[in-house]
Amino acid sequence: MRKEQIPLIERADYLHHRNQVLTVAGVTLSLFATGNILGYSSFTIPELMNDTDSPIKVTHDDVSWIASLVTIGCILGALFGGIFSDCFGRKKTIIFASIVFCSGWICIARADTLEKILIGRVLTGLASGSYSSAVQVYLCEVTSPSIRGVSGALPTLMVSLGILCIYCIGSISEWQTAAYVCSFFPIFVLVYTLCLPESPVWLIAKGRQPEALRSLAWLRNDREEAEQECMRLQYLKERLQGKISLRKSCSRFTELSVLKPLGIGIAMFFFQQFSGIYPIIFYATLIFNYANNWLNDSLQTIALGFIRAFATFVALFLVKFFPRKTLLIVSGLMMSFSTGILGGYFYLREEMAGDTGNSTEFSKQIVVELNSQSLEWVPLACLLLYIASFSFGIGVIPW
Repeated sequence: MRKEQIPLIERADYLHHRNQVLTVAGVTLSLFATGNILGYSSFTIPELMNDTDSPIKVTHDDVSWIASLVTIGCILGALFGGIFSDCFGRKKTIIFASIVFCSGWICIARADTLEKILIGRVLTGLASGSYSSAVQVYLCEVTSPSIRGVSGALPTLMVSLGILCIYCIGSISEWQTAAYVCSFFPIFVLVYTLCLPESPVWLIAKGRQPEALRSLAWLRNDREEAEQECMRLQYLKERLQGKISLRKSCSRFTELSVLKPLGIGIAMFFFQQFSGIYPIIFYATLIFNYANNWLNDSLQTIALGFIRAFATFVALFLVKFFPRKTLLIVSGLMMSFSTGILGGYFYLREEMAGDTGNSTEFSKQIVVELNSQSLEWVPLACLLLYIASFSFGIGVIPW
């Protein structure tokens, strides 16, 4: 069968997008849950450190493990989630990850020892990593090209909203109560996903064409269009069958046309992950507490989450009107500027607290000048500028 004999139908109305929008809305809530676990340590760590009556006693080393173990879980979850997704399907992976996620939250909420908190953090990290690998693929495979761009940008926004939500919950409740509240989000994702169809691309790859047709018919809300897209997917499978081997796939990595974009992509994600965004999210309340200004620490943390969510939303439109390269350059420069000023502020504040013996005459003069000024707003301003710069540039564009 020739490819030109099975063109896709382009409809003028948008009613056939309804089920796809419902699918995207429900599945991306899993990334909202991921935002919850990323921001959870921000208020939990200060509570554990300051609560003298708590049976859980933590040291500075302990709190670093509480914050970082979730990222270790994410690495393992992304690896095994991808394998599980290929073997058992995107839908089953999301459902299984939701069960693990809920179990992790319950483990944290009922924890009476540090070890149980750490186990809960690893479990939620594993689920978050599985979500990230399965959800992105699932969204690309179930949506039409006309709405794929928007659906691909939504995960980053949902993570930001999840961080803002947990910052708000943490400001009005104890860390155990917040964990119980957050456990309902993966439960909702689980129930919602049970009502959704499996990825038609995965079903075709597994030779389950009748199920793929039913899945496409529901997603496209048009039987004729579903039949033609199913034929196209089947044609692509037959065309590629037997032509792809591990040796051929590996040999592609020696080609410049593959190495160049791959290298650019890896570099962008490297700088994104190592830009310092996660320490700020994990320790936001602790940073503001250390700044010791006149504003409430929780309110400053909420402001940080709000600016991240708002800047991410604005970025969805900025990428349509400005070159990506320009946004990346401006984003990087502003992040460097803001963190440089913040580091300088804390360094000079330490100089104000007492002469270390290594101060130069120039730095002493600066300290005297700064000591006469009210600069308590500097940490908040720098972190808000940093988080906004990250969100409209390097935080969104690599995805």
